[in-house]
Amino acid sequence: EETPELFVVQSPMVNAFTIGMDRPFIVLTTGMLDIMTYEEQRFVVGHELARTVRHAVYRTVLMHLMRLAAPSAGFRWAVGRYVRSSRLMEWQRKSELSGDRAGLLCGQDVHTAIRVQLKLAGGARISEIDVDAFLAQAASTRPVGICATACSSCSTRTPLAPFSVLRAAELKKWVDNGEYAAVLRGDYPRRSTDHEAKVSEEFRNAARTYKNNFDTSEDPLIKTVRDIGSGFTGAVDAVGNGIGDVASDIKGRFDHWRKS
Repeated sequence: EETPELFVVQSPMVNAFTIGMDRPFIVLTTGMLDIMTYEEQRFVVGHELARTVRHAVYRTVLMHLMRLAAPSAGFRWAVGRYVRSSRLMEWQRKSELSGDRAGLLCGQDVHTAIRVQLKLAGGARISEIDVDAFLAQAASTRPVGICATACSSCSTRTPLAPFSVLRAAELKKWVDNGEYAAVLRGDYPRRSTDHEAKVSEEFRNAARTYKNNFDTSEDPLIKTVRDIGSGFTGAVDAVGNGIGDVASDIKGRFDHWRKS
């Protein structure tokens, strides 16, 4: 309804962010503008526009929390550790993926969207980046849960975004599974129907999504946890069956004693 203000900051860092409470505004660095083409800038601004609609308040809170950690090293470590491990941080990582979807919808060019991730990972030297290897790594990557936390923490000095390769993987997955095309067809929820949405159904949908991500993840750590979990489930079933056998035996002995 209202076009947000946009500012440019002099900085060599390749970055863009949205901040503000009542009237969020967008900030781009000169470093971002220097390496991005016009169409790539369209993707970046589209990404940030999504934040002005839904994400700005929580991201502003998160940025202030991180800034609070500045006075002392010990306090900074404690606050940083808490924020990185919190649900707020997980939400922040997911908001990056939502922003990427908005950026793609703005430009409607998948190759441009992936190229932005390439430049975020390796700068303007696209000719020196092995695009096929980047996409192959993206195809084999399925971040979920704790692994997303680990990746976001070690990927950059400011752990406010997942690895660029993870973002490319999720964006490509969104395109490949047909959801991007569905939105282009106009098949998506409207705000006018929000009052008809059932909270219980949204929880079920979210749970299904998390379970599907966990079950299909190729991440080595997640596969290990999954294997342990299946072994644990088998052990619980075995214990349950054993208890059932013991109970049957006790009941049989009691019936025999009562008759005698």
